[in-house]
Amino acid sequence: MPAMRIFSQIKLRDMLAIFSIIVAIFFIIDIPLLVANVSLFNQQFVAIFWGLIISLLFISFPATKKAPKNKPKWYDYLLAVLSMGTGLYASIFYPEILLNMGVTTTKDALIGILATLLILESVRRTAGIPILAIILVFVAYAKFGSYLPGIFGTGNISWERLFQQLYLGADFMLGIPLKIVCSVVFGFILFGIIFIEFGGGETLMNLAYAIMGRFRGGPAKVAVIASSLFGSVSGSAVANVSASGMISIPLMKQSGYPSYYAGAVEAAASTGGQIMPPIMGAAAFILAEFLGISYAEVALAAMFPAIIFYLGLFLQIDLQAVKRNIKGLPKEEIPSFSKTIKKGWLSLIPIFVLGWALFGLFLTPGISAMLGMASAIIISLLKKDTRALWTWERLLAVFHRACGAMFSIVAVCAGAGLIVGLVAYTGLGLSFSQILTQAAGGYLLVLAFF
Repeated sequence: MPAMRIFSQIKLRDMLAIFSIIVAIFFIIDIPLLVANVSLFNQQFVAIFWGLIISLLFISFPATKKAPKNKPKWYDYLLAVLSMGTGLYASIFYPEILLNMGVTTTKDALIGILATLLILESVRRTAGIPILAIILVFVAYAKFGSYLPGIFGTGNISWERLFQQLYLGADFMLGIPLKIVCSVVFGFILFGIIFIEFGGGETLMNLAYAIMGRFRGGPAKVAVIASSLFGSVSGSAVANVSASGMISIPLMKQSGYPSYYAGAVEAAASTGGQIMPPIMGAAAFILAEFLGISYAEVALAAMFPAIIFYLGLFLQIDLQAVKRNIKGLPKEEIPSFSKTIKKGWLSLIPIFVLGWALFGLFLTPGISAMLGMASAIIISLLKKDTRALWTWERLLAVFHRACGAMFSIVAVCAGAGLIVGLVAYTGLGLSFSQILTQAAGGYLLVLAFF
């Protein structure tokens, strides 16, 4: 009966979030290959994942700033259904589509128009008009570039062929950016949220207070330490702010920092988490894929710039603390470092498991994230104080947070896939490379600067 009651309470948003998690885990672990020795195209997983996340986006993210949140209109539901149908079509029929990719069909072109419009609308809702305008410029260039003279001229392409490529081309919407988001980024974000929600977040915050709470400008320095620690496991600036900002921002304001400065410190510190190994933002994984190197190499290369970034923040905060005469926190409000480690060392094990999988076993980032997530789940179930946190409602909230963190990433990366595909398809990339090489006059340093 409890299972039936839970099932009866599941809403459309919940179902989309649950299926998004299932599809992502299936893709990362490649369940069909392991269980049935069946190999599916990456584009099949990517298409259905995109359909699920964008459907959830349309019924969760209001069309305008004035529209009420969590109260979708009829057109939001319509867009959600169209997104799901578009993703399912590509996922189910992609092997057949691939065999006939050289043949332009009216059906694929029409669905391509629909998919492109859905991508553009999802980008508009999450990233705004500027990113939308950039995508439209590249689409216009692909269509009308044949009228341009010289090196920027392109071949003529029909509208049908263009929209079919945008939707179904292996290097376009379903290309590398969206593949990395589905196969890697989502796994890390899910790991980070589970780690923070079920014990790890409290330990990291207490460690930050124990390390920096007693120094002048302590609350702001705690925010920097906490955000760097959270950033090393979450890979999301929004997740960092929501996890540490609820505590650090009020404390900074109470200690004497202006409201705008407290918000700025938290935002800057949380954004720095995007370059803090072992887990960084989506761009790091895409960079590794494009360069053909391991993610471990990218993470190691990012370590020094990340440290310099946070040292710069510390310097600014310390100068502001001197200017405003802001002292550290009272001793009684600062947790003991040794007691924090003694109480929460088990909660930190998933970070070491993740690092060991990435840098010791050299496993793929996606599999490493799954191992880290599995260890976080096991440890939280072993500890009495965190075992009680595992309720159906809290688990659903974790799923929604993970999917919500993916809204802008999936929307923008689908749009980025269109740009990447068009740059290669039109030859614009080669044209730019030729122009920059000539402008640099053969000097590599100048070329790197360009």
